[in-house]
Amino acid sequence: MAQITIRDLATNEDIVIPPEGYIFGRVGGDADIQLEDNTISRRQGRVSLKGGMWLFETLAVPQGSRPPRPVQLQDGSTFAIGAAEFEVVQVELDQEEEEEFDAGAQTIAPGKGTAKPVAARKAPPAPSNAKTAAAAPAPKKPAQSASRAVANAAAGAPADDEPFRFDPKALMAGAAKGVAYYMVNVPKLLVNPIGTVKKTIEEQPNEPLGQMGLVGYALPALLATGFLSSWAAFLAALIGPGHTFQLMLLIPVVPAISGVIGAIITGFVFHPVMKWIINFLKGESDARSRSNYFLQLMTVNIVLAVPSALGVILAALPVPFIGLLGPLLSVVATLAALYVYYQWFNFFKVVDWFKKVLLVLGALAVLGAAWGFISGLLATIRGLGSGGSTPSAEVADVGDAPETDLGEMPTDPDELKAWTAKRQAALMAKAQADQKKAMDAVKAAQDNANAAAKDAEDDAKEDTRAAPPPEKVEKTEKPNVVASPEPTREPVKETPPTPKEDVKAAPVAASSAYGTFARRRDAVEKTFEADPTLLQKSAELQSLYAEYLDEAYELDKKYGKETQKKPERRLLNQRLRDAELYQKTGKTVDQLAGKLGIK
Repeated sequence: MAQITIRDLATNEDIVIPPEGYIFGRVGGDADIQLEDNTISRRQGRVSLKGGMWLFETLAVPQGSRPPRPVQLQDGSTFAIGAAEFEVVQVELDQEEEEEFDAGAQTIAPGKGTAKPVAARKAPPAPSNAKTAAAAPAPKKPAQSASRAVANAAAGAPADDEPFRFDPKALMAGAAKGVAYYMVNVPKLLVNPIGTVKKTIEEQPNEPLGQMGLVGYALPALLATGFLSSWAAFLAALIGPGHTFQLMLLIPVVPAISGVIGAIITGFVFHPVMKWIINFLKGESDARSRSNYFLQLMTVNIVLAVPSALGVILAALPVPFIGLLGPLLSVVATLAALYVYYQWFNFFKVVDWFKKVLLVLGALAVLGAAWGFISGLLATIRGLGSGGSTPSAEVADVGDAPETDLGEMPTDPDELKAWTAKRQAALMAKAQADQKKAMDAVKAAQDNANAAAKDAEDDAKEDTRAAPPPEKVEKTEKPNVVASPEPTREPVKETPPTPKEDVKAAPVAASSAYGTFARRRDAVEKTFEADPTLLQKSAELQSLYAEYLDEAYELDKKYGKETQKKPERRLLNQRLRDAELYQKTGKTVDQLAGKLGIK
């Protein structure tokens, strides 16, 4: 029976492999021979008998790279799988296979045309145009060097120095795998960053990536970050105060071009540059670990882009505190990114001072994100305290309102974010200025109305007190005085009021009830202003006062919008607002006045 015996040079353990062969891989997979080496795949290579020859084939091939040729194994040959090295102790063939092998009649995997004969056993290596590359026999040292090159090829080392070759099929395959990878791993990193990073570092689940593999995986990540930023700016411009439609943001041509160029450059330089950086920092890495780090790095970029895009959209909504969700998520995403960077460079075993630098830079980034959240929170609170619903600048006078015309809307996402925030603040500040002006005018009108009502009420009281002199009546009613022997006062009662009295009586009757309301309302306000502790002492006073303020606030909003639409009707809107406030809160003000002892 044909079989081959190999020896593990680290443990001196002999392994007998049958003709169907054994698969070598790291622990945790389904390989026949499992090795304690996280730098190799679960199915790294296979030793088997094919065409009368014992061959070592590499199964784990970097994305976008061509698989290396199978290596012919002979007595004394050595080969490596990761850090483990093996030596061929004995090769046994069946009698028929051995005769055919000695006669040189067999070749492996013949191509088109006439097959070339294979050299006999223990002969020099086969010609370069053969389908297999024979490992050199003894002496041992040269064989070890050749086998180390094979192992490095299996681990993806050609990605460091192979020439860049554009392969559309490999690019599309890598991009499709990248989309599937990010759809699974972005939510994982968001939900459980610690467990996801730890598992990826320990298991190294992804195969080494060549240049086209890196380009394929980088393309969807870079496009996603660019598109998220552009589409977020588009939605912010659409739902913001200006309600503008930006076609260039909806169809992000520039981010698409930038993503493609960035992916190509990344695939070309990532392995050599990253290898040089790690070596400079006295660390250790291989193509497999760098490839897994690259994939997680791209995942982190997408994670960081999500809260930034969300913050741009929420900033355009005039809802208190909702714009703080974006900065808050940015703090969390920055912490996750810092954890990823630190754990991977710790795995690469770089010098300690560099890890400390990473911690300092990460802490500064987290503090910056936290300060953005805190400043937004303080601005929102100030805005609410000044009567607004979103953060805005304080407005002292109408003439000091900021200019809302900021020019044409920019197309760059970052510039658009700043432009949108500035325009929103300017519009809110202008609205507050207009509202303040309207309220001042309303208050002045109320004061004038109260004064007029009070004067009218005083005039009415004087008119009712003063009785008309009899002499004047006698003069106006001369025929009655002459005809009657005794003057009486009944004609005075029957005398119709003069036109002057008719005109004067109408406004007194119409304004008396509202004047009382206005006087009691002002007295209630002055009482609470003089002693706010009255509200603390009585829950009923609090409820009644809150009911009055709610109605006043709603009417201010209602007629404030009407005034903005038609400023020429400002005075009419003020009068209508006062009348409706009287109708809705007259009983409430009367109850407040009664409980405070105001007549």
